Amino acid sequence: AAMARRWALLLAVPGALAHAPVRPPMVAEIVAGFAGGAAKTSLFFPLDTMTTDAELAHAGYAPAARRTLRTVYRGLGLSLACSLPYAAAFHSVNWLVAGRLCALPGLSGDAVTLLSASAASVAAAVVGVPMEVLKHRAQAGVDGFGTFALAVASARRRPGQLFTGFRTTLARNVPYNALHFWAFGWLRRMVVAALRGRCAAQAGLPCGALAGVLVSVATQPVDVLNTRRQVGAAAQGEPLLAALRNVSSSEGVAGLFRGWRPRCVHYAASGAVFFGVYNAVLERWPG
Repeated sequence: AAMARRWALLLAVPGALAHAPVRPPMVAEIVAGFAGGAAKTSLFFPLDTMTTDAELAHAGYAPAARRTLRTVYRGLGLSLACSLPYAAAFHSVNWLVAGRLCALPGLSGDAVTLLSASAASVAAAVVGVPMEVLKHRAQAGVDGFGTFALAVASARRRPGQLFTGFRTTLARNVPYNALHFWAFGWLRRMVVAALRGRCAAQAGLPCGALAGVLVSVATQPVDVLNTRRQVGAAAQGEPLLAALRNVSSSEGVAGLFRGWRPRCVHYAASGAVFFGVYNAVLERWPG
């Protein structure tokens, strides 16, 4: 009973954990994560493409001024194909690490959430980085990546290119995921407490949206650099801080935040949908 109570204190991330009498099984978390991730990717992929266009402006790639419906969704198939293995990697590690940390005395729910999401981000990068490389190159129209078949063929010829920007992706994803899950849980707790438990189920949508906006702005400079490196529009070996300074020197501080508007809208909507679907799956999981 004590273990169940401690698990229920894990920041309502997802919200179902706040009132679950027992910990959900690992497979439930993986399915919930996959469902939420696939839903947000499918619904808001054009905003992702708009962000990529904006981030590559003034970096040797002209934004596609005449995007068609087909080119706006270029790279969607690659992203969806990788969403299940990504969800399996992220949520299995998150589940395992959180379970171990939750058993440690004196460790707060905040700390458990931050540490488990960070560990999961590192593990999932093995899947996530190749997925992003393929997606960004398809969006940018890089030769050899225009279709799913061409991208797979290019990857098979040079598999090492799939891990372009690996360290930059980690520098973005570790704080992004840790802060996203933590911010969602903290905001949800505050809202539920303010409403005295009323509308607890509905609180996840606005809290997920606000959490998405906050972490989107915080990680935007690294996202700009990551996108440029993965399409070959920025040097690869340069240290992170030096690379960010170079962008700021050549394009001003505004260069570090190119694409922040569509990315904020994207992550606000995605955060609401992801946590909404995530919670719904877990709350309806049998047993």
